[in-house]
Amino acid sequence: MKEDGKWFFLGAFLIASPALFFGSFAIFDYAHPEDRKFWLVLVAIAIAASMVSLLRNKISGIITVVYAGLASLFLLAIGTTHPVLLRFVICVVLAMEGEEFSYIYDTTGGEALKIVCKDPSRQLAQRLEGFHSVIAMSATLDPMEFYRKMLGFDPERTDQANFPSPFPKENRRIIVVPTVSTTFRARVAHYGKIANIIATTATARPGNYMALFPSYDFMRGVATRVPDGGWEVIVQEPKMSEPQRLALLESLKERQPPKLIFAVQGGLFAEGVDYPGETLSGVIIVSPALPQVSFERELMRQYYEEHYGKGFEFAYLYPGMNRVIQSVGRLIRSESDFGVAVLVCQRFAQPQYSTLFPPDWSESMAGSRAGYNLATELGNFWSGNLGKHPS
Repeated sequence: MKEDGKWFFLGAFLIASPALFFGSFAIFDYAHPEDRKFWLVLVAIAIAASMVSLLRNKISGIITVVYAGLASLFLLAIGTTHPVLLRFVICVVLAMEGEEFSYIYDTTGGEALKIVCKDPSRQLAQRLEGFHSVIAMSATLDPMEFYRKMLGFDPERTDQANFPSPFPKENRRIIVVPTVSTTFRARVAHYGKIANIIATTATARPGNYMALFPSYDFMRGVATRVPDGGWEVIVQEPKMSEPQRLALLESLKERQPPKLIFAVQGGLFAEGVDYPGETLSGVIIVSPALPQVSFERELMRQYYEEHYGKGFEFAYLYPGMNRVIQSVGRLIRSESDFGVAVLVCQRFAQPQYSTLFPPDWSESMAGSRAGYNLATELGNFWSGNLGKHPS
């Protein structure tokens, strides 16, 4: 063998061997019984290829590349779920160190080691430094200073721009209903009232409506109390499959019978989905979707309070209101869409929450004033758009 050929082969062999090692483990752990022979044949080919490359210098380059490719294929096949690979990943994260990481030994559901990254900005900033320029763009980046810090953008290199919705403001009506409390301790007493608000919204004009909640328990508690209005009631389940989700979305294209969907904020139907035209006439957002209080979330709150002086805002308020804004954003997706968004909770009328509404919402806002009537507000909106959006 020529000297350069040996080094080429050695390098490829060292790169490919770990992948082959992990792939061999995965064959009997994860492969379907009918596929095991196929994978074993590929392993044998890879091993034979490496032996040939040792004996025949002229084809060593080609063979070692093929060998590395096959070995990589094994690693791709097992994904990131193999225990050996997971241990390796955990060791890499542990080596990062830093006060932004918390290490938790959890015995509540067995035994588990959790690594909680409370603040990804340091790691992201290191990656961003290698780029000449980066554009971060989303419809939900408010407040921008929060996201700038969390994403690791250097304030000296960052310019910010905020653009209003391009769609006609008169096509949307946003109504705040501040007459109920949806806090964890108070919400049960208001289930019946929330159910009536949903029914009032859905009867103002025939169409499909979606009520979005911060949790499944809250959602189920209200869904059972909504009076019959001739709707087909659909309740999201915690583990809906992709075919079930697509079937539900397809059913919204049929106007009869009208659909009343109960779903969770931040879930399959509240983010990353378009409801064009007649698909959706209104959304009812029940409660700011603040994350549930937990040990990990409290660690994040303490960290944010120590480093940014805004523990509650960073850990709970901003993520929760982001989900609210995402949910309302499902409603108007083109210049020809019309719809109503009803925000149900007294907190939506408080400055701590309302100041986080996108600026262009103010042009579509109604309600939250003394003496207003939900049914009247809805009737005024739909009657004013009757010619543009026939029922």
